[in-house]
Amino acid sequence: MDEEALFTTLKNRRIAGAALDCFAQEPVTSPHRFSDLDNVLLAPHCIAWTEELFRDIGRAACRVMVDLSLGKRPRGVLNPEVFDRPGFKTKWARHRPAAPQPGEGGSPR
Repeated sequence: MDEEALFTTLKNRRIAGAALDCFAQEPVTSPHRFSDLDNVLLAPHCIAWTEELFRDIGRAACRVMVDLSLGKRPRGVLNPEVFDRPGFKTKWARHRPAAPQPGEGGSPR
């Protein structure tokens, strides 16, 4: 981003505000000039790094992959309209198992 342009825009209130977690120079080692503005929220780039995140992120990613491979829409998709796109439907169909045909699979006799 162009920090200078954003700073000027925020200072002149041409936009309501901004929340930033990355900066032109990182790490930020002294108070950043954006901290002087009351319409800005600043956070370190690692704001979400918690024990819970590291405990759960792998499991969540695997769950999404398993759901997709089984033809299920994963929980929490932010842009569900992608499932209706023809290109995605074609790609998704190539990567998930075909449904068993009558007489195939099932329990042993």
